[in-house]
Parts: sequence; C-alpha cells; structure tokens
Amino acid sequence: MHYERVQRALSTEQKRTTSNRLADLLEVWNQKRATGDEEYWQQLFSDHPEAFSLALEGRAYTLSSKCYVGGKSVANTGGNVLDFLAQHSGNVAIVEIKTPTTKLLAPQKYRGNVYAPSRELAGSTVQALEYRHGLITNLPALAFETPGLRATQPMGVVIIGDLEKEEMGEDGRRSFELYRSSFRDLKIMTYDELFGGIQMLVNILRD
Repeated sequence: MHYERVQRALSTEQKRTTSNRLADLLEVWNQKRATGDEEYWQQLFSDHPEAFSLALEGRAYTLSSKCYVGGKSVANTGGNVLDFLAQHSGNVAIVEIKTPTTKLLAPQKYRGNVYAPSRELAGSTVQALEYRHGLITNLPALAFETPGLRATQPMGVVIIGDLEKEEMGEDGRRSFELYRSSFRDLKIMTYDELFGGIQMLVNILRD
C-alpha cells in the first residue's frame, strides 16, 4: 500500500516533521469538522498540501490553487477555475473541494430502495469532469503559458461530505457507493475518509 511506500521514502527527521504536520491537521479536523465555509477548507489545504497525499495515492506532487483550465467564450468571459491542480510524475490531478457539511444524498428516496446523489454531489462531480475536459481540450495553449504542464491522463478528485455524520442507512450507503464507483477518471472521497487515512499515516510514521 502507498502508506508503506511513503514511510520507506522518508528519513527519520522527515518522518517526524511530516508526522507533526499531519497531527496538526488532525487536531484542526477534530475542532472544525462542522465548519461549512468552503473558503476555510480551501485555505487549510493550501497551507497543508500534504493533506492530499492519500487522495492522490501517495504520489509526490506540486499543488497549485485557483487554476484556470480553459473554457472562456469568444468574448473572453467565463472560464473554468478549479480549486486545486496537483502536478505529479508527468500527469495532473484536478481537485475540487466542497465542505464536510455538504450532503451526499438527496433527503428522500428516489424510488424503491434507491437514493439519488444530492444536488451538490452531482454538481461537483460534473464540474470536476468539465474541468478535466477543459484541461484536455485547452492543453496546448495552457502548456504554452505554463511550461512543464503535462496531462497525459488527468484524474479528477472530489472531496465532499462526511459519511460518519450523515449516518446513511444500508440503502443510502449502497446508492452512494454505486454512484461513486461508476466513474472511471474521477474519485469521490469524503472528509472523514481523508482524515481517517491521515490518522493511519500518522500512526505508521510514529511506529
């Protein structure tokens, strides 16, 4: 697993520093879990880019925020500005964040034992896919303006909601898992999953 790869790649001093920074992140998570301000989480991840290491499967990466990835009209209006762009190993990941308080499912069953994704979840996944499409379509022009930008097979990541707090029943959890597993180039990760993984990594680094 990539947890072990990260551990082997770090020196003792690096492990201590990384462990301390991740532990600080966990403390923030425990205190601010109910914060519904997206700008707060945007700033937190900007200050602690290592938080995305698990969402990006342990790859080394360079993180940029509020990046333009094309989409302007001929009148030079509009345009796609994503939350984060992570450059890693000749490829990129597009990261779109919502908040831990964002609902994952619609409040009522769609039909039978099926729940539809919430408006925010459906919208954020389509938005991330649109950003991915815009990046691929406009890559020659973007790469000209940003030497070194490579996007062989961009991956989209949406960080949204809090599974533990939403307390889904079996029908809801099945609907959610079916929805997020249906995407080929997009990963949907909840905040509690992200920070639960960070807790595991802190435990490994401290062993």
